Amino acid sequence: MILNSALLSVLILFGTAVAVISLSHRLRIPPVIGFLVTGMAAGPFGFGIIHQQSQVETYAELGVVFLLFLVGLELSMDRLKRLMRIMVQGGVTQAVLTVAVMLLPMLFTALSFPKALFFGFLLIQSSTVVVMKLYQDREEMDSPHAEVATGILLFQDLFIVPLLLVLPFLAGQTGTDVVTPGRLMLNGLLLIAILGAVRFLLPYLLRFIAETRIHELFVLTAISLCLGAALLSKYLGFSLALGAFACGILLSSSRYHHQISAETAPFKDVFTSLFFIAIGMLINLHTAWEHLSLIVVLCVSVVVVKIAIGYVTVAMLRYPHRIRVLSGLGLAQIGEFAFILLQSGMVLGLVSGEEFQIANATAVLTLMLAPVLIAVAPRMSGWIRKGVEGQTQSMPAGKKEKGPQVVVIGFGLAGHHLARVLREAGIPYRVVEFNAVTVRASLAQNEPVLYGDAARADILEAAGVRSALVIVFVISDPAALRRSIPLARSLNPGITIVARTRRFSEIEALRKAGADEVVAEEFETSIELFTLVLTKLHIPRNLIRAQTRLLREDGYEMLRVPAPAKGVSEKVMAALAAGTTDTFYVASDHFASGKTLKDLNLRTFSGASVIAIVREERPMPNPPLDLPLQSGDTLVLVGTHAQIDAAFLYLEKGAPDCS
Repeated sequence: MILNSALLSVLILFGTAVAVISLSHRLRIPPVIGFLVTGMAAGPFGFGIIHQQSQVETYAELGVVFLLFLVGLELSMDRLKRLMRIMVQGGVTQAVLTVAVMLLPMLFTALSFPKALFFGFLLIQSSTVVVMKLYQDREEMDSPHAEVATGILLFQDLFIVPLLLVLPFLAGQTGTDVVTPGRLMLNGLLLIAILGAVRFLLPYLLRFIAETRIHELFVLTAISLCLGAALLSKYLGFSLALGAFACGILLSSSRYHHQISAETAPFKDVFTSLFFIAIGMLINLHTAWEHLSLIVVLCVSVVVVKIAIGYVTVAMLRYPHRIRVLSGLGLAQIGEFAFILLQSGMVLGLVSGEEFQIANATAVLTLMLAPVLIAVAPRMSGWIRKGVEGQTQSMPAGKKEKGPQVVVIGFGLAGHHLARVLREAGIPYRVVEFNAVTVRASLAQNEPVLYGDAARADILEAAGVRSALVIVFVISDPAALRRSIPLARSLNPGITIVARTRRFSEIEALRKAGADEVVAEEFETSIELFTLVLTKLHIPRNLIRAQTRLLREDGYEMLRVPAPAKGVSEKVMAALAAGTTDTFYVASDHFASGKTLKDLNLRTFSGASVIAIVREERPMPNPPLDLPLQSGDTLVLVGTHAQIDAAFLYLEKGAPDCS
């Protein structure tokens, strides 16, 4: 009977989740909001499908354990190195500013220092799950503001671990259940020693698992290690989440990291949904309704404060105004790990039950506002400009450059390659880049780089757009592209505008904005593959060039429409069945080396004919049949594709009975 009741509760819970999340998807609301609403409806303060508070807290704690495990698993060393500057400078700055702001009310109210510090800890957190999901849906993960937000979010995710360790001391507990600082340090050293031993043994264990070729074992091993590390951490006086996080970090440095990530990927959404549903269950709707006006005021205050702190933080990283606004709005919510701190704070007596409910409801409301704030962020970057100008960097002293013929926007890998080609060709160019570190390094190498935001008219003018012939955009920010291209066109109507985009969905928008040519990386990869395949099939190069030219016309229209292409495509198909020419290089170990054309009798074995030989860069048309072939000769063959393939095989290895 108990089992039937539990199964019925789970069935109703997931049925409710499916209905709510389906509705949120139609309304373009992130699934996280659907999970929270599901929890509110199904929890003890809603319809009571799950009615025991301890049961809800168990779900939440289990969700936290796996959530931190997955965070640790995704922290690859390459990613940490790339974002290290943003994480350290930006993350620390944001944390210090937030705590400082939250300590100010102590001067005017009776708010105690521990409680003010605790609320500062809560306000530090933003939602990695919500923000990353929204940026992915908007195809902005490669944009500068998304990179800045990701670095700061990663710092916050890591910072949750020391915050959880500090809370018991902040609460001032001195009972026997609380581990003393000395004992905590000793247990910490013991935990590090055990994890070090595990790291030493882990490669052998994972290699054994890999050799079994049983995919399920990777999942079971990862989950077992996660739970084992969590329980060990709890036994030594730390939190379950700390052990799970450390286990994730250990596995991320393994050579089997990618396989473990792939096998556990389906569980990520399950654990995340479980966590947010449990958070929704903890919200007392009655208490929230009673304090609705206070919660709304707190929500607005939190959003405004976090936007301001985010803006100042990104400004200190020397990013331009637009990136500061976009990043600040992206981080203007209270994240999922704040719920962990709240839960721990209530258990430790740092907050009362009523304060817990008000803070919980406020955090959920900021999460619900996140999609709206991120959607309006590009427009708001213009609205809230208050005389904040993008900084410009002058050319090195003593150098007076002529006006550039080409202006390059963005100095990443593609920008560097383009600049090198222009420099070797002797074509004057100028680069605009917003990353201060890149600008400083480039100026040290005497590159003509300006620091600034290309979405500003004064920056483009300083770069010489008015007199330039071509401007090339190689930045990964769709919003900046859509603003910068018409701006460049208005400053110089005759300039040729070339833009690179990672997504084919941006092609039409960029062409309408004023771009003359749009290079889509997705389609260029397809064209490169197409060229390699046709070259292997010995299609004449002039037909391949014609086909690629046709594919690139009208914004890759042939690749974007489902109708089959005509014209040159029909010529290619005809060429596949007709004859063609190709060349064969004779190596010293080939069957043909040292033999005459008469000895080879190539036409009998393959059907193809040799119409010329190139020896030491001298062509010999209609070569004599008694001429011995030498290593280094190039044979010019004619025949059908099948005949030339057979000739290649014969010239290299001989007939089957000749090998």
